[in-house]
Amino acid sequence: MQIATLLSFTPTLALVSWFAIESISRGNEHRRWDTFFTFVVLASVPLGAIASLLRAFVRCHVCGLRLTSSSAARAAGSRKWQWLDSLEACPVCGDDGLATPDSRERWQQSGLLPEAPYWNAGRMTAAILLLLAIVGGGVWYGVSYRPNPATWATDSVRGVVAK
Repeated sequence: MQIATLLSFTPTLALVSWFAIESISRGNEHRRWDTFFTFVVLASVPLGAIASLLRAFVRCHVCGLRLTSSSAARAAGSRKWQWLDSLEACPVCGDDGLATPDSRERWQQSGLLPEAPYWNAGRMTAAILLLLAIVGGGVWYGVSYRPNPATWATDSVRGVVAK
């Protein structure tokens, strides 16, 4: 869990470093760090995704509860990761993480039902459709955007000043 937490800071650290180097090297013709930091930023995004996936796979081996998306974790709100690090037993079955035969037997005898997963098929479908709409809209806008060359000289966004 701690490895996943450390990996999740990688994209933020890379972006902050990249912006800092860009602001320091502004105006220099030889920006040798550009290629390096571009690579670091691009490589850090998959690391952040891996960190999220690692956290998502933390579950109880007795009742199968996905701890990061459980109702108790959602109730903890912004303190979810602190709650998860301080957790000593599963909030549903009371297992201490060892998944001993005794704890499995206690869980089966309790007759409790496992908590329904938060990310069910409907939510996953909605999230994927929303992501596709956002990415598709961005791609469509990028492909359809055609700047007017007649306004380039007065375009303040480009920083070009007419002489």
